[in-house]
Amino acid sequence: MTMSDGSIRNTYEMRLRNKGGDAHDFKITATDASGAVMGDVVLGLEGVEGDTVAVSADTTHTQRIYLTAPPQAALARTERSDITLWVEDLTDQARVPVGTIFHGKDKK
Repeated sequence: MTMSDGSIRNTYEMRLRNKGGDAHDFKITATDASGAVMGDVVLGLEGVEGDTVAVSADTTHTQRIYLTAPPQAALARTERSDITLWVEDLTDQARVPVGTIFHGKDKK
């Protein structure tokens, strides 16, 4: 989606499963294809402040994630870019990658 300021926002939905007997916090981050953190891209979590989601014991939580690239960012100017969303369980530091695509401006 192109925002009024020219930024490009993509929306993702992720299911976080906590199989433990206690609540766990999961941190979500994003990297580009080279593995670098995308400093110019804003990651937002629906209904959550910051980048960490609390998931109750023995539940699955569906989280909507927004990535917004400013107009000058490479992601916004490129039609399609490989990215990785990372989920880190802050209880045991287990980290899992989820490969996906960021859709920028169409080359029309």
